[in-house]
Amino acid sequence: MRRVLAGGLVTLALLATSAVSPAYACGCGGVVGPPETDIAASSERAIISWTGDQETIELTFDIDSDTPRAGLIVPTPTPALVSDGDLRSFDVIESVIKPAVIVEKDWWGINYFMPEPAPDVVDTTPRVPLGPIETTTILASDSIALQAWLALNGYGVTDAMASAIRTYADYGWSFTLVSLTSDDVIDGHIDPIRLTFDTNRLVYPMRLARSEPGPQHVRLYVFDDQRNDVTQAAAPTLTIDAEIEELYAGRVADPRLTSLGRYLSAFDITYDDPKNQVASDIGFFESARSTHVSPTVTVYRPVTLLGLPLGTLIVVWLAVGTALLIGHFRGRRKAR
Repeated sequence: MRRVLAGGLVTLALLATSAVSPAYACGCGGVVGPPETDIAASSERAIISWTGDQETIELTFDIDSDTPRAGLIVPTPTPALVSDGDLRSFDVIESVIKPAVIVEKDWWGINYFMPEPAPDVVDTTPRVPLGPIETTTILASDSIALQAWLALNGYGVTDAMASAIRTYADYGWSFTLVSLTSDDVIDGHIDPIRLTFDTNRLVYPMRLARSEPGPQHVRLYVFDDQRNDVTQAAAPTLTIDAEIEELYAGRVADPRLTSLGRYLSAFDITYDDPKNQVASDIGFFESARSTHVSPTVTVYRPVTLLGLPLGTLIVVWLAVGTALLIGHFRGRRKAR
């Protein structure tokens, strides 16, 4: 169910519930819980696609909590339409950007000193089936409507998050408020949530992360007509103050992904100190580089004999044989 609320424009100082329940920023949005509950979000991943005037963000993350209810607050430049996402899309993308394995023969025992990369660990985090998505959309500046939604659901926000919310009010953005419910405690992967909204530029909301004292990490899969690099949305000439790892960049070949865009750019972005590092939302611009980026992992396969590296054995045998020959000739000289 989707409802749109309107109300008087007042300051966010009216958020009297700012300390009654935990709140946790997950990059794109803020996760809130009922009073006296523990709740945290992590492992944020987002599929971002753009048609030139409309953006879609498909968002999933892990929630660690002791409650079957939680709220998600997501800022967008214009009101968003919300629908269920598809976790299979994330699996397909991960299979595309997975490092290719290069196998090299190891004649000299390098493998004994350079162990192979650890195998992928099977993800045992449980999936959390959520109930029907219920959303409310309000203007970021409409703190009365926001306060009403928080009070109705028994949620509140911290002072730090309220300050970040105020920034979006200044820019005239909207908020999508999502009620997350489950038959059991929400503890694991949540089903992806898809938000579609009008915009004249590609952007990923990040300012709510300012409210977090600890590091924030997000993995972004960006689909567009060309390769993209990341920048500050509010100052496109400035790079973001974060650790950026470009995981992949290449044309989309998998038919299951072609509807998202012609080119995929994937990034891991980490803010060690979001309070001081997050100066803007994340923006994107066309990269001047056109080279394909695809990670590789080199695996050494030893060539052995009797369980020992063959190249090393040959060298040892030659050394022993040479030593024996030298000893033999020296012995013959002494015998004369």
